[in-house]
Amino acid sequence: MNRITVVLPVIILLILGGCAKKEKPAIEIGEIKVTADEFKEAFRASRFAEYKELGHADFLNTFLKRKLILKEAERLGLDKDPEFLKDVQYFWEQSLLKLVLARQSKELASTIIVSDREIDHYYQTHKEKDFPDAQLSDVYSQIKWFLLKKKQNNALDAWVEALSTRESIVVNEKLLGIKK
Repeated sequence: MNRITVVLPVIILLILGGCAKKEKPAIEIGEIKVTADEFKEAFRASRFAEYKELGHADFLNTFLKRKLILKEAERLGLDKDPEFLKDVQYFWEQSLLKLVLARQSKELASTIIVSDREIDHYYQTHKEKDFPDAQLSDVYSQIKWFLLKKKQNNALDAWVEALSTRESIVVNEKLLGIKK
């Protein structure tokens, strides 16, 4: 992926953010403006939140220091450093993967059912090896959870396989150094 793939979503967010109702900044550090809501959200996400009101002053001090350091990093051009942009791209991909997989898993989970017959069959075929001293009632929920996860993984694999049929995929294994 190229730099446009990383920069374009940021530009879109900035444009959309510019369309929202402007709130008066509670903090200004040069051209950086932070609203009270943005500060409160950052506070809630921090380790200082567990101290409630007592943590606000300490968090503010840390928050200001971080913003100053980030501003200096930008001044030095570190936000344009290829290694940094590669890290941002990796983080973006991982976050997007996590989001789409969680969404698809939730959607699939609502359609997947594990029957008592499947649980009993699994128990009967695995009891000597995996459950030698356990009754079905003792391991019922464990087996049900296992079978549900297995079905979800299979459904996710099938979903990804279906995605792959929508795209043309060309792999040059020789260039990748993969031997068959």
